[in-house]
Amino acid sequence: MGICCNRGVSSPDRKNKALDDELEQENRKRAEDVIRLGIEAQEKGDAIVALEAYDKALEILPGFSVALLRRGSLRLMTGNPEIALKDFDTVIASDPKDSRAYAYRGLCYQGMGLDEQAVDAFSAAIEIKEAPSTYQCRGWSYRRMGKHELAMEDFQRAVALTEAAKNAGTN
Repeated sequence: MGICCNRGVSSPDRKNKALDDELEQENRKRAEDVIRLGIEAQEKGDAIVALEAYDKALEILPGFSVALLRRGSLRLMTGNPEIALKDFDTVIASDPKDSRAYAYRGLCYQGMGLDEQAVDAFSAAIEIKEAPSTYQCRGWSYRRMGKHELAMEDFQRAVALTEAAKNAGTN
């Protein structure tokens, strides 16, 4: 009769994995709590405290996409599209299917006057998930590029998606 020496005993790798998972969950919760403080500060108009909160959340949980999106959007709103772009690029590198990061990337490019790159970014966002606001933003870039027919198509698509969402809500 053979003896199994692993029966009833956890391997160190499984214990480490369980501990790592538990720490990850704790850090995620802490980071989310700090992000909430950042959102509250941002809603009160305190961009400095909000930015500090998003930075702290990223210290707790590096690469946390929610914190990167929040920090990037705040940086964009405060007139720093070049710096904001780095946050959105980081999100895209870790999750290439995050349509919000591509849409924000497009807004950064618009803010930098790079409408062709903005169109590419908005198109990538639309390919992942259609949203009226993304069509509208891409339409503005097309308009600034002198591509009025494409701009009009995007504006019409934005209206159609908005109407469809409104009608779906009334059924």
